[in-house]
Amino acid sequence: MPNHDGGSGREFASGSGGEKGPEDPEFHPTPGDIAFVRSIFPLPAELVTEILDLAEYWAYSRVICSDEGRFHDANTRYLQSNPIQGGDFEHPLRRLVVTTHSKDQGWSSYPENRGTRDNSWTWFELTLDDGETDDEIVRVEVMRNIHAGSVLEEYRATIEDERILKQAKKGDRLSVWVRAMFPGWCNEVRSAKIEAWAAC
Repeated sequence: MPNHDGGSGREFASGSGGEKGPEDPEFHPTPGDIAFVRSIFPLPAELVTEILDLAEYWAYSRVICSDEGRFHDANTRYLQSNPIQGGDFEHPLRRLVVTTHSKDQGWSSYPENRGTRDNSWTWFELTLDDGETDDEIVRVEVMRNIHAGSVLEEYRATIEDERILKQAKKGDRLSVWVRAMFPGWCNEVRSAKIEAWAAC
């Protein structure tokens, strides 16, 4: 069984853009913004949809978990996204970014691997989950911690795996999983974030 021996509780936050913030100066349209833009184009709806998709005018969503914890022998779902947004597209997901803030236990018996990701047995995976059943559709590795890392590291990964991007449907969800394997290995996690852009 996974061992989660830290963290007093989970704090989730989610949001869709429509405005700029001090930590995120980029404008992120909401589905409402996209619907408004579609309404003012004097063109057939199908053509407007294609134009907005080509212009990468996509609905943005994010979810964050800042539950600090130390995970041993773990295959633990740490964070799950809101349902993927989308309009008339069967597969609306266009861009996906996962950010983690973590490190391993800080020591190992393999000095030749320190400072690299070689033989690192603490890592993160991402799953695409069925929106109706929550069943796992596909799982991919996102990143591995630095071997015997002494400081918490932020890692931002753009997910380009077509097994997720091409299979994700409106209403499906995405999950970040904390992994650790073998005695002595510990995945120390401070936070994780999923950002998704979907055509509407």
